[in-house]
Amino acid sequence: MAGRSVSDALVKVYRAFSGVLKPAKIPACPCCVTASEVCSLLQTPLRQLTPEQLSRYAGSVLLTSGSSADFRYFLPRILDISLHERYWYPDREIVLGKLVLADWKSWPNQETQPLMALFEAAFDETMTVDDGWDVDSWICSLALADIDVTPFLRKLMEPSALPVLIGFFERNSTHLGKGKLSNSFWKDHKANAAPVVAWFQSTEVQAVVMGHYERLAQGDV
Repeated sequence: MAGRSVSDALVKVYRAFSGVLKPAKIPACPCCVTASEVCSLLQTPLRQLTPEQLSRYAGSVLLTSGSSADFRYFLPRILDISLHERYWYPDREIVLGKLVLADWKSWPNQETQPLMALFEAAFDETMTVDDGWDVDSWICSLALADIDVTPFLRKLMEPSALPVLIGFFERNSTHLGKGKLSNSFWKDHKANAAPVVAWFQSTEVQAVVMGHYERLAQGDV
């Protein structure tokens, strides 16, 4: 669940994109987003759009439907839903991956900076309540958005983040021996995954992880 800092960051994202005009039409493959669904998207106020209304558009946009222009209009609401609906389709990895398709790094700083602040706030909050599952998803999502995950991985090395680090490691441990990660969204993005694999295999991370299991074996945890 999104906390106050995430909520504040989300408000700033809505504000940053408030000048983006509602599209007059949305080009769409009718098999992916029907004409009636397009009408619903265009007739409903942005903040009132439901997860069901946006699901098929958000999954197909910039592939078989939509454009960068309409994606920028719907993006704040898409992120809002993605943050609050854990099992919503499209998955977070798909949503953030759309940013690359939209060439988001070419957008004005007044749009990209609030997005980064939102991602940082959401990640920080996740570290306080998660067992590694959500952090795993966030690291993959951020990487697929072409964001440097090094600062986020560094946060996992803080002593207070040890339970999350161990959970994150355990989700990936069986794959790391093969130089891979468990999240299926890495499959076609090996270059994005490589820095995360290298981080897991680093002496620093291995020392923390192995130290945890040694203390566990000795009954000190």
